[in-house]
This record gives sequence, structure tokens and C-alpha cells, in this order.
Amino acid sequence: MIVIDSTPDADWRAEYRALRAAHPDTTLVRYRHRPRWLAGDALGRLAKASAACDGLAMPIPAAWLGDDAAALDDAAFARAASTVLPIDLDPPMWVAAPGAGDALHLCDHVVADIAAAPMPNEIAPRLTLFAIAPLPSIRPARDDKPVILHLLHGWGGGAARFVRDLASADADRAHLLLQAVSCDGRYGTALRLIDAANGAALRQWPLQPTIADIDVEHAGYRALLNEICEAYNVEQLWVSSLIGHALDALDSDLPVRWIAHDALPFWPGLDIDFLNPAQRFDDDALVAALAARGPFRGGAVAHWSRLRAEATARLLKRSATLIAPSESARRQLLRVAPELQSLPTRVIAHGLAPLPRIDFHPAARGKLKLVVIGRLQSGKGADFLRALLPQLLVHADVYLLGAGKAAHAFFGQRGVHIVLDYRRERLPELIAQIAPHAALFPGTVSETFSYALSEALHLGVPPIAQAVGAFAERIDIGLLLAPDPRAWIDAIAALDKDRSTLASWRETLLARTPRTLREMYAAYVPLLPPGRRAPLRYRIRPWTPADATLLMAEFETARAQAAERAAQQTIAAQQRELDTRGAWGFSLQRQLDERTRWAQSLRQELDAQTALREHAERDRRLSEHEHRARQMLIEARLYEAQSELRRAQDHFNEQAKVLNEDLRQLRHDHEALRAENRRLATLEMQLSAERDRLLGIKQTLEHDRSVLLTQREELLSSTSWRLTSPIRAISRWVRDLRTTLKFRLARAGSAWQRFRGSLARRGLRPTLQRAARELKDMQRQAPSAPAFAPPAVDPDYTPFALPTGSPRVSIIVPVYNQLHFTWNALKAIADVGADAPFEVIVVDDGSSDDTRARVPTIIGVRYHRNEQNLGFIGACNAGAALASGEYLVFLNNDTAVQRGWLDALLSRAMQPGVGLVGAKLIYPDGRLQEAGGIVFDDGSGWNYGRFEHPDDPRYDFPRQVDYCSGAAILIGKALFDKLGGFDAHYAPAYYEDTDLAFKIRAHGLQVWFEPAARVVHYEGISSGTDVTQGTKRFQLVNQQKFAQRWRDALANQPAPVERDAIVSAALHRAAGRVLLIDANTPEPDQDSGSVRYINLIRVFQSLGWQVTFFADNRAYLPGYTERLRALGVEVLFHPWLTDPVAFFKQRGAEFDVVMVSRHYVARHYLALVREHAPRAKLIFDTVDLHFLREQRAAQIAASEALERSSDATKAAELELVRKCDVTLVVSPFEQQLLAGLAPAARVDVLSNIHDVAGRRSEFSARKDFWFIGGFQHQPNVDAMLWFVSEVWPAIRERLPDALFHIVGSKMPDSVAALAGNGVIAHGFVDNVERFLDGCRVAVAPLRFGAGVKGKVNQSMAYGQPVVATTLAVEGMAIAHEAQALVADDAHVFAIECVRLYSNEALWLKLSDAALANIEQHFSFAAAREALRGVLG
Repeated sequence: MIVIDSTPDADWRAEYRALRAAHPDTTLVRYRHRPRWLAGDALGRLAKASAACDGLAMPIPAAWLGDDAAALDDAAFARAASTVLPIDLDPPMWVAAPGAGDALHLCDHVVADIAAAPMPNEIAPRLTLFAIAPLPSIRPARDDKPVILHLLHGWGGGAARFVRDLASADADRAHLLLQAVSCDGRYGTALRLIDAANGAALRQWPLQPTIADIDVEHAGYRALLNEICEAYNVEQLWVSSLIGHALDALDSDLPVRWIAHDALPFWPGLDIDFLNPAQRFDDDALVAALAARGPFRGGAVAHWSRLRAEATARLLKRSATLIAPSESARRQLLRVAPELQSLPTRVIAHGLAPLPRIDFHPAARGKLKLVVIGRLQSGKGADFLRALLPQLLVHADVYLLGAGKAAHAFFGQRGVHIVLDYRRERLPELIAQIAPHAALFPGTVSETFSYALSEALHLGVPPIAQAVGAFAERIDIGLLLAPDPRAWIDAIAALDKDRSTLASWRETLLARTPRTLREMYAAYVPLLPPGRRAPLRYRIRPWTPADATLLMAEFETARAQAAERAAQQTIAAQQRELDTRGAWGFSLQRQLDERTRWAQSLRQELDAQTALREHAERDRRLSEHEHRARQMLIEARLYEAQSELRRAQDHFNEQAKVLNEDLRQLRHDHEALRAENRRLATLEMQLSAERDRLLGIKQTLEHDRSVLLTQREELLSSTSWRLTSPIRAISRWVRDLRTTLKFRLARAGSAWQRFRGSLARRGLRPTLQRAARELKDMQRQAPSAPAFAPPAVDPDYTPFALPTGSPRVSIIVPVYNQLHFTWNALKAIADVGADAPFEVIVVDDGSSDDTRARVPTIIGVRYHRNEQNLGFIGACNAGAALASGEYLVFLNNDTAVQRGWLDALLSRAMQPGVGLVGAKLIYPDGRLQEAGGIVFDDGSGWNYGRFEHPDDPRYDFPRQVDYCSGAAILIGKALFDKLGGFDAHYAPAYYEDTDLAFKIRAHGLQVWFEPAARVVHYEGISSGTDVTQGTKRFQLVNQQKFAQRWRDALANQPAPVERDAIVSAALHRAAGRVLLIDANTPEPDQDSGSVRYINLIRVFQSLGWQVTFFADNRAYLPGYTERLRALGVEVLFHPWLTDPVAFFKQRGAEFDVVMVSRHYVARHYLALVREHAPRAKLIFDTVDLHFLREQRAAQIAASEALERSSDATKAAELELVRKCDVTLVVSPFEQQLLAGLAPAARVDVLSNIHDVAGRRSEFSARKDFWFIGGFQHQPNVDAMLWFVSEVWPAIRERLPDALFHIVGSKMPDSVAALAGNGVIAHGFVDNVERFLDGCRVAVAPLRFGAGVKGKVNQSMAYGQPVVATTLAVEGMAIAHEAQALVADDAHVFAIECVRLYSNEALWLKLSDAALANIEQHFSFAAAREALRGVLG
């Protein structure tokens, strides 16, 4: 082989011909420039390529190279395809073998560094070596070492650690790892090839189809595995796990070593005691295993049975060697697959990679410290530990190290310290910091080895473990206990009492030397392939002429695509130029010139291609076959270039037309603007004249006002005015007293009428029970807010633990001195915890106190110290740059968070359209500091609710606000980064949070206040309170900066107001204010009326209205009041609202609309609304027409008393209909009825409102009938008594297996007594979806009542067909056999129930029609349009 040092100007063809003539039998390698290096065994690989199919080494420019040339060459080889790419250009380097003629080749797996050698553009698209980072030496099949391939899942854990340890200990062999890649619940979506020794990823191939768990057969997997084994000369297969793989791996001719890390694929369950003699492995047990919790839950029994049989057969056929890390693991495998006992088996314990020991001394006094090392899962100790903790924490503090997601269940428990994750090299440091007395291993399943146990023993931490699996086999120093919590508590209590045993165990463990990786490797040597192999054993595939043609076509396609992208970029630039609307003619000409030059450049390129074709035709030395291929290639390139030119010319013409049309339109717009300017000038003159006229009127009015003020002063100073002052005061008192008495008398009269009506309908006892229940509700008060207890002072700054792991939220705490407050703030975060995983980042802005020394001792905290003081803004931004969470929380260091704070912020932030959420800030003395901020039009701000009670309902509901104080806010990290973080324009501090809020709104998102996130804030600790000095002085400076930047936005903000008018300023973003009054707080899980009411509130809010609500009984209902408030509703209740008259007098003028529900409530608020809320539209919401319901009940019962009661109700309801501005009914039937009774009144329909859930299970998956209703409603009681006695027996006779479920709150004894004969009386049920999705038919056998029936709506919204009476579907646009089945006679009702239950086609027809009916008449969209019409 001859290496030539050539010059750039040499004629390479002439040079080649001369060299070939002089050396006809020698392979020639030529460099165009002097090489700096030719890495590693590149010359040998060139020779291999030359011998196989001629070869050409393609260099990579020096700019692409790292410092380590050999490592880069290794990386290129590992990632390349080991193929030869034919090429006929003048490359910087080429190789030609004897007899190859003039055909030159490019080898894509050799890298040479040749200074200043450019990469030919034609080759760039084909290479796979772009931007390769140097990797450790990767040389399988290239050097003389045997190659082993390991198969493994992608879960990590002990199995992955074993493969990595064995590969790192074995310097005489190459270990490759074929790892299955998991995604979306499927464990084999791709295969990734990894160098096991260093973890470098070499190649990755997608799997089609993907593998759910383990496949028996998979053609794609088999082909990939064979390709890998052939390409890398694999000699052995080591199977650590087949999860994500296929059993085809056991069909190769290679020797197989089976590592028994678990029982897969012979058994899918991972959390059982395989060595328990009572444990069975038959089909029944397999069904139970697949139904239990675990990664393979829901799998097919037949699939897993076949997996076990096939895996057993193939291992026996291959005479595989079984290897177990413990005797327990060997017995476990043979217990579940006893057929494998005939195979050779070895037990080889794992070794331990080097791990330093750090000396520590467990405390002799105080509580024990116990650590749990490693992941917790259900069978791996989480359940047992949960049962153990209540009594265990009496004796010990527990530290969970690396427990993972399962540790979230233990957050917030006093005495439990959690580190979600850690790096292995940090374990000795963590253990030394904790200084534990012992390590707990609470897992109740059979471990096969346990690396965590090895590390605990090595670090001198005595184990306390379950006496199962490898624990029982390996532990001789420590405690082995039965899985009985009582036994564990007794044993630990004994150790706590006498700690000398623990100390003795620790000394013994520290005197031992752990089994090393070298010792483990020595035991594996007999099972590994011995000796050396020939180097460069990989396969090279030569390319055919057809491949060469295809490659060149790819190059030309890439070039055409590049030209197209360039054209598109030029067009986009021209379009942007058009948008500027300036210099139109010059710009147009310039764009046209550029396109002309571009077309000319394409023509020149075409000419060059033509010259290339002519040159190729003159080259007579090419073979006839190659000549034809070249001719076809050049013609294809010529045709493509011509086509591209034509397309470019066509596109150019189209763009010219567009530009001309835009120019014409611009001229038209210009003329229009001139005309508009003339019109505006005319208007300006008219406005000037009008302004002069208005000034004259103003002067006249000011004169009149002056005269009136003079007269007023004279009147007030007169003797008669002073003498009549007492009379006027008495008059006001009498007027107020008259209003109060009138209200109270009206309420008393209403209550008496309701009492009499209830007596007539229900009788004395149920009426008294209901009255007692309402009286109890009225007396119930909201629980007092928990008193804030400031964190205890810890003068020793004892370290504690914060969570670590994969956070969803990053809490950023900027600090500057004030260590005591910082420490207490972090301690509060640790104490209250959160459901969401989080990290805490402390940004020290150059503190001069002990912050630098103390804070890093807190376990889990991420401490960062700025090199110089950046101020609050700079510190916050620095923390955000370090954050790894999806959300950021900025929290002052002078705060103390309260339980539930973080989850409340995060829950609100996840709502659509929300960009930022702020917490409720409370002073340490318990007063409210801020419930969101108000920004006035001059840029000044106000902390809403300042110095008020934090539980005052006026401030205690979520809502949109102008801004939230940066002391405790949450924002998405992506949004924060996109907005550029806190703006340094306001450095060092103040107004950065307000500016961020305005940026978020300008970005189309909202800023919300969340009162459930309670944070105590020691305001002034961070920056003081004096606005004339220190950082605080920037508050006034930055107000001016803010006002200047947001001048346009501030024009829409309210003007500064006095404190008594602050509510309107706080709610200025609302489209309107509505006050809602009902008899009780809605309970949506108790009755359908409450569902309608809650959804009506949501519709008000969707129209931008702010809702205030109070119940007539002003009761606080635990759970229901909070849920209503969480919707963003101001909910008033006792003791905050004690006197409705005073409330209306004080706040009535705030409301644009007052809506009162039910006639017996509305009648005594009518006068109050008219007197104190004169501008408010008064809406009477009937809910249903009570008099109609009572009339029908009277007819059913033939009761004169009920008839008289219904007449009184009718008179009361009609009086309200006539006096209110709008009356709401729920059905067109009731609207038509009132049109005849009160023709002058406005009556609108606003019916029930439902989300369309859709049909979620089909006919065959359902069974049984059901009914739902609140039984405080008498029509529901009557319906059940009639249905069970008159209808159900006939249904039961024809459908003996069917059941009837009765569901509903406040079920009386008369309904509960109906149970039996297939009837089940459930009473109140928290979640009724199992009946909506599981029952085949719903019934609504109502015989009297009024309004639209929510139970019918609800079933139809879930696609559940209904059998109902005519009255039950009244006013709902339902026809018999179209949307439901309708019957009133008991016999016919039963027949229809049986027909619908048995006829799938009819059932599907009615189900589809029901869903369409809800969407059209009862959806949120329909309600929104109806309410918009009511509001006007």
C-alpha cells in the first residue's frame, strides 16, 4: 500500500493514471492534504474495505472533531452502517484496489482528520456522522475480544446493575446490552444497543409491531437480533430479562446463559412469596395474579400459559445454563418452572462495586434512627411499613432513602424523613449524615439478592428484615422477623432499650470485607467464552451500481430540496417586506431582481450539469454498464433541474401577480385613508364647536350649583333645621325598622305556609323531622381557621430532610441573610409536605451570616450561591434557570407555608387559561395581608383585604386579580422562560411581580388568587417597610417605570378609590355582578335541582359574571360550602351574614342582577331588592311551578287540604311572576301555562343543564333497573311505592334474574322497607356512575310533580335509555319510542320495561336519541344562549 502526500492543485485523474501504471498490483491510498492523523486501526479497516469491494475513506473536517481522535473514530465506527458508498467525485481522500479500474468508493466507517478538507455537499445528506461526540472506546468485533450480548428490559434496578458490573469487571471481553425501550404502557417499542461497560448508546431500532410484555414470536425482532449477532460476531447470549423482547431470542444457535433475577416469563406476578408452600402456580392462581396489582395486570391467561410452556421448551432445547444470584433465587425459579431442574445450574452471588465508608456514630440517647434503602412498592414494603409506622414512630425516626413515588404517601408524617432519590455515590454521605442505628427491609416478597442489603452491610448498618427469600439466606448479623407488625415493634422496642446489641452488630459488620466485583467475575470466568479472536470481524456489504444510482438520486433530491427551501425563505422575506407597507415600488423591484438572479443561477447550474454530462460522455474508460447508469443519472438530474427551473419560474410569475395586486390594494387603501383624514378633519371642527357649547352649559351649571350650595348652607344653619333633626333621625329609624319587620314577617308567613303544606303532604312526624334538620343547618357555623403557630426557634439548626427525586414543582427561595427566617421557612415546607413532588432551591444572594454554612446541611435542598449580589429579581431568575420542575414557585424566605398550600396553587394553575396563581398572605397576628392585588390607572397598587379577617367571605374565594404579590406565586416554567423571567428593568426589586402579571395577560392568559393556599408572611423582613431607604425605596421608583411601560393597559384599570368602594375596583374584570339567593346551599350529590343550580353558576361564570351567593337559612354546610366557593363564588353564611336587611342596605347597589329561587324564598326579598338594589334586574327562578306539583298531588290523593294549599301557592307564585322583571321556568310547558295566567309577564325557559358524558358501556355489559331521587321530595316517595307494588312484580315474573336498585338521599323508612324480591334499597351513594354505566334501564315512574326531571336528563346524558310516565318527561321534547318509552298504566309500564331490557336494537336507538336530545336542549351551550338572552 502506498500513501501519497499530494497537493491541492494536482490533477487527481492524471496522478492516478500515472500511479496505477507504475504500481499495477498495489492498493493506492491518496490524501489531498497532509493528514494530521489516521485514527486507530483505520489503515487495517481500509485494507478490509479494499479487499471486500475496493474502498474509499471519507474524512470529516477538523471543525467537527473532538480532542480525542481515537475516541471519535470509535464513535464513528459504532454508529456507522459499515457499508461502502460508491462515488465518482474528486474527494479529499480515496482508495483504489488492483483490478478496480477507475471506480472509487467512499467508506462510511473510517474517519481521518485532514486539515482544511471540506466536506463535499453532495455527500453530506448520506452520512450518519454529523456532530459526533467522542465516546469511550467502543470496539466490539473490531478488536480481538469475544463479544457477549445481554438481553434486558428498560426498568433499571438490580438486573441492569448486574450487567453493568460484570461488563466493567471483564476486561477480556466486549459486553453489549440489547435493551427494550418502554413507551405508553408497552414494554417493547424499540430496541437500543448499548456498550454495557460505559453505558454509551450505539444504535436504536423501532419494533413493528410493538411488544406489550413478552412476545412468543416476532419476525421483526428475530431479524434485528440476527442482524446484530452477525454484525458484531456475538458468541453468547446472556438473558437477564425478556420483558419487551420475544422468545425468538432462545431460538438462535448461540449458547444461552439464563440469569434468574425474577420469575418472568414463567409467572407474571412479582410481589408474592414464591417459596411459600401454600402458593400455587396453576391456572386459577394465574388468573388471580393477572387480576392483582402489577405491571401485567389484565393480561390474557392463555398468553402467559403459552409463554411459560414455550420458554421452558426452548431453554431445554438449547441446554441453557441457569445462573442464580442466591440459593433462594434458584429455588424460586425451579418452584415455578420445575421442568428446568435437568439444566446445569450455578449459584453466583453478586459483587459490590467500590463504595467508600464514612465513619459515623449512632446516638446513644434519643429516638432510634432507622433507614429504609431503595424503592418502596406494595410488595416491597410500602404496605407493611404503613401498618408499622403508627407504633414504630414512638421509638424511632424513619428515613426513606430513594423510596421513589411510593414515598408520597408518607409525606407530612412527623418523624418520617424522605429522600425520593439519590445517586449511589452519595449513599455513604447520606448514611453518615443520618447516623442510623439499623436498616429496615420491610418487603414481604422473596428478594432474589438485594443490592441495598449489600450496601447496608458494607456501611456497617445492621439489617432488620423479613425472614423471606434472600434475606433469610444472607443475613447472619441483624434481625430476621416474621411479617407481623407486633413482632417488629416488640423487637425494635427491645433494641431501643438496650442499644449495645446494635453496637456489637455494627462492629462485626465493619470488620468484614464485602464480596468484590473481581471475585464475582472470577466465578463467572468458566461460563464466559475464552481466548482471543481475529480482529476486524465485522461484515462489510458492497454496493451495486443500482445502489450508486439511488445514492446519487438522493443527493440530487437533497440539493433540490435545499433550493426549494431557499426559494421559500426568499418568498417569506418578500412577504415580510410587503407587510411593512413601505417603499413599495423599490421593494418590489428589488424582490423581482433577486428572483431574476436566482433563476439565472439555476440556469447556470443547469449549464454546469450539461457540461458534466458532456464530460461524462467523453470518459471512454467506464464500462458500458456504468456508462448507461451515469447517462440515466445525468438525464434525471437534468430533467429535475429543468423541472425545478420551470416551477421556480411559475412561482416567480405567481408572486409577481400577488405583489402587483398588493400594490394596487395599497394604492386603494391610501386613497381611502386620505378620504378618512378629510372626514376626521370635518368631525374635529364639529367637535370643537360642540366643546364650546358644552363649556357654556358647564359654566351655567356651576353658577346654579353655587347658588344651591349657598341656599343649602343657609338651610342647615337655620333654627328650624336643627330643631327637626331628632324627628328626621326617628323617621329614618322607623323606616329601617319597618323594612326589617316587613322582611321578618314575610319570612315568618312563608315558613308557616310551608309548615302547613308539609303537614298536608307528609304528616306531622316527617314535617317535624325536616324542620329539625333545617334548624340544625341554620345553627351550624364554619370551623374556625387553624391558628397559626410560628415555627419553634431551633438555636442548633438541626438538619432535616426535604424531598428529592423527579419534581413537578421547583420551589425557589431567594435569601439574603436572615438565616433564622430562612430556616423556619424551609422547615415549614418540609413539615407540611405536598401530594405533588417538589424540589427546593435556595438561592443565596451573597449572605454574610451563617446561611452558607447551615442551609446546605438540610438533606435534599439544592443550594446555590450567587458570585455577586444580584438583588431579588436576579436571584429569582438564577433559581429559575436551575429548576427542573414543570412549574415554578417563588417563595420569600420570611414566610411559613400552611398545609395544602402547594397542591391548591398547582390545582388552580392546571385549569385552562390560567398563567399565574398567587397565595393568600396572612400576617403572623392572624390578620389578612393580601387576597390578590389591585392595580389602579396611575400604576399604584393595593393589597385587597389588608388588615381584614382572613376568613371573611368577601376575600375568601378564588378569582381573577390584577396581580399577586411575589412573596408566594406559582407559574409554569415554560411560560416564565418565554416571558423572559422577572424583568431586570425593575432591578433590584418591586413591581417585577406586577409587570409579570401584565405580561401574562398580554399573552392571553389569566392571573388568579387562590385562598386555599395559605401562607404566613412576615412582611418587611426581606426588605423593610420604609419606602425612603434601602431596597424599599425602589417601590416608588419602579411605579413610575411600570406606569410608563403599561400606559395603554392602565387606561382600562379603575381609578384610585376610597376603601369603602374597593370591592368594585377588585372585581372590575367581571362583565357583571349577580347575587343568587336560594333556600339552601346546593348539594349536587343529593338532588337534581342542586345539579342545575351549580351548572347555572358555571354558565354565569362562562359569560364573565362574578357570582355572590347566600342561602336563605344562611347555614354553613361542610363540604358543600367549600366546593361552591372553590368554583370562584363569593359564598356568604353565618356569622358573616346575620341580617339580610343590613346586607342589602350596605351592598345592594353593587349588583346588576339579583336572582331568587323558589316562591317561598323570593316573596320576602322582593321589597328589599326594589328598595336597596334599584338598578338590579330581579329574576324569579321558579325551579319548577310548585303550585302545579301541589295540584297534581292533590288530585292523586283526592285531598281538599292539599287543594287549598296549592291555591295559596299559586297565588303567591303568580304575584311574584307579575312583579319580577323576568321569571325563569324549566320547560316550554310551564312557559305556556304562565302565558295564560300572567300574559303581561316576561317568562323565559332556562332548563336543566348537563354535561354530555356519552355512552360508556354497551347493552351486553349492562344489567338491572334503577331509580334515583332525593326522598325529601314527596313525588319520589310516591313513585317508588307505586312502582314496587304495582309494576315490579310483573317485571320480576318475566325477568327473574334482574334486580331493581333504589338510590337517593334522605330515604324514609317506607321506601327502605321495599327491599326484597329483587329490590335493593341503597340510600345515599357517593358516586352513582356505576349505576349510570352499569344498569341497562332507568325508570321514572312519577305520578305527580312539575318541572323537568333531572333524573331523566342524567340518564339520557350517559346514553342510558329510560322508561317514564308522561308527567316525568313533560316539557323535555321526548316522544314515545323516539327518545324514551312512555307509559302511565302499571301493566303497560311493566311491558315496556321488559321490552326495552330485552331488545338491543331498540335500546341502542333510544340511547343515541337520548344523547342527541341532551346536546340540543340541555347542554351548556343551550343554557348559555338562554341566559345571554335573559341578561340582555
